[in-house]
Amino acid sequence: MKNSIEFELSRIDLNLIVSLNVLLKERNVSRAAEQMCVSQSAMSRTLAKLRDMFDDELFIRTSNGISPTPKASELELLIAPLLNDLHRLLIPKEFDPFECDAQFNLSVPTYISSFLMPRLIGEVMKVAPTVSVTEANVKSNPFPLLDAGELDFAMHYARESHPKYFSEHLGHIYPIVYARKEHPLFDGDVTTMASLLSYPFISMNVEESQTNAFTSPIHKLLELSQRFKKPVLRSSQTQILLDVAGSSDALLFGSNLHVDYFQSSSQLLPIYSFENEVEYHVDLFLIQHERNRNNSAHKWFKSLMLNQLRALLS
Repeated sequence: MKNSIEFELSRIDLNLIVSLNVLLKERNVSRAAEQMCVSQSAMSRTLAKLRDMFDDELFIRTSNGISPTPKASELELLIAPLLNDLHRLLIPKEFDPFECDAQFNLSVPTYISSFLMPRLIGEVMKVAPTVSVTEANVKSNPFPLLDAGELDFAMHYARESHPKYFSEHLGHIYPIVYARKEHPLFDGDVTTMASLLSYPFISMNVEESQTNAFTSPIHKLLELSQRFKKPVLRSSQTQILLDVAGSSDALLFGSNLHVDYFQSSSQLLPIYSFENEVEYHVDLFLIQHERNRNNSAHKWFKSLMLNQLRALLS
């Protein structure tokens, strides 16, 4: 152990190597002292230590300052790349998204992905042309995938308290029931839950997990009704749900995020809102594994996502 590199380096003040590099650049003790923000006498003491360390005079005094000995000139060729490597190790280069070629794997509920992904990818392509994004199927239990590194970020309905995960609150959504513009319910004066339940429902699908019991908040809402009946269709494909709701009397359980999009793209209108029933509001969290929390690329990408998500949820 006493002959190991670590042991030998532990006995050396590496700050002396920095001072030697400055002396080699400046060829003048006074100017080197100014660069290091120390007194001239302190720099002279440092030079004495360097001479002792390398068993060489290192510099010869001249009329213009100091001139390196052959030993110092030899060291000069070695020190510059060494200090450059140490600088990259200890003071990483400022992150530049344009040079980033990372791949990010996301898990986002379909009803949010429909709005988030076009905006997010638009921003990514502007500033980081070599970054790629993969959207994975939503899992009710994303944590094994986060553990394995197969997911970088997962949007979830619950905060995870385990210290190896970092959960960031995004905001909340609330359910809204949508129907096609010509739906018979629009002919009545008041729409009640009872009148809604006389029609078939369709809704988003969330994959269940045997290891983490989870039910989509929208399905929980239906279960509260004594007249509960299973949705005739649950799908993870937004367009399929829009096509079914737009061509039938089936009611689509969506959220407050969908209002503008549904009206403009599919002619679906909100017919019943739970905005004032806070017990049905759902918090959303963005979850990542702790190991990536301080990674520069992940921090940049997360910032992009948060800006877009919070704009949607505001």
